[in-house]
Amino acid sequence: MRNSAVLPMAGRTVLVTGGTAGIGKATALGLARMGAHVAIIGRDGDRAEETAREIRAAGGEQVDTFVGDLTVQSEVRRLADEVLQRLPRIDVLVNNVGGYWNTRHLTADGRERTFALNHLAPFLLTNLLLDRLTCSAPARVVTVSSNAQAMGRIDFDDLEGERSYSGAQAYNQSKLANVLFTYELARRLNGTSVTANALHPGVVSTAFGAEDPGRTQRLFVPFLRPFMKTPARGAATSIHVAAAPDLEHVTGQFFANRKPKRSAKTSYDETTAARLWQVSADLVGLAAAPHEPEVKPIPDNYPRVVPYLCVDGASAAIAFYRDVFGATERMRMVEPDGRIGHAELEIGTAVIMLADEFPDLGVRSPRTIGGTPVTMTLYVEDVDAVFTRATDAGATVLSPVKNQFYGDRTGQFEDPFGHRWGVATHVEDVSPEDIAQRAVAMTG
Repeated sequence: MRNSAVLPMAGRTVLVTGGTAGIGKATALGLARMGAHVAIIGRDGDRAEETAREIRAAGGEQVDTFVGDLTVQSEVRRLADEVLQRLPRIDVLVNNVGGYWNTRHLTADGRERTFALNHLAPFLLTNLLLDRLTCSAPARVVTVSSNAQAMGRIDFDDLEGERSYSGAQAYNQSKLANVLFTYELARRLNGTSVTANALHPGVVSTAFGAEDPGRTQRLFVPFLRPFMKTPARGAATSIHVAAAPDLEHVTGQFFANRKPKRSAKTSYDETTAARLWQVSADLVGLAAAPHEPEVKPIPDNYPRVVPYLCVDGASAAIAFYRDVFGATERMRMVEPDGRIGHAELEIGTAVIMLADEFPDLGVRSPRTIGGTPVTMTLYVEDVDAVFTRATDAGATVLSPVKNQFYGDRTGQFEDPFGHRWGVATHVEDVSPEDIAQRAVAMTG
């Protein structure tokens, strides 16, 4: 019996879409041999179970199967829910599934099939699993594109080929969309320890496009097949980008033959990428991120608030501070048992360091210092709105909001985790001496 603890992917969970055939199956097999807990998504339940048996026979100790049609958005959402219920962590998501159709087909949602499967499916699935990936960080999103992206053009006036359809154009556009999505995702995940990269697997001998092949494919593929890569060789770059230790912090890159490569010039257009993201979100009904309340800047000479908070359930605390203060995450580290070992939240110019309580280690944050309750003070744009959100989320009001000196409004509450917060508006043109006096009054 092999010692799985010494394998490079031991303890990591990898989810592969389109994992029952071709490159996806070879990717799952390769990562399983490296010790990964592999989960595969496929359309056919019998084929998925057969693939799982092959992976186990090849040395994969943990294999999960998920069955669904990724061309249908309700199925993508159902699959995401099932994945979140069954997989406590996701270290790598490999968006491998893809297809080619020479003639225009519609999905059950009325979407053009190539765009739906090749772009909208990975876009939606990735977004639905993003919180789990972030909690599992360092994590990776690997999206299989193609060199066809270099011939692609995003036609926002006819994304789904209603006016004019070409199988090749639809495929090329979808592969360019993969790269634009990857680069935009990398920008949005900056600072989270979740990376996003895309790749070209090479020209691989699979059943790709066999359901509705074009004339050129029917004529030439049989002659070219002996010169094509095997699925195992085609999966080499996917496996490399998913598992290589030296790529842990590499993000926003396009790979071919296991090396970084420049993608199409259009793929680096951030305006196009942002527009495609919004259009895609609208097409899949993905709600925009909640608006974060405006926070007025605190003067440079005002001391930064840097409390270290240990709570019972840091994930819930992170959500509370995000909802109440509009906090944004700068980083998060998760222990092997799922507890948060360290997180940094930013609220305006304040930085809060947060972790789970570890009673067995005696690690707890103080609720008092010398018998005096600790109160952290933050300056926000709308104190009343913060208090409303806080009480709705289970906070206890200690001091109701009221007008204070200098015309600002202040108040205090205790959050559900036992920490006291002072919240006040920031008044412009106040001297450093006045700010210091107000800080003493608020926290004394």
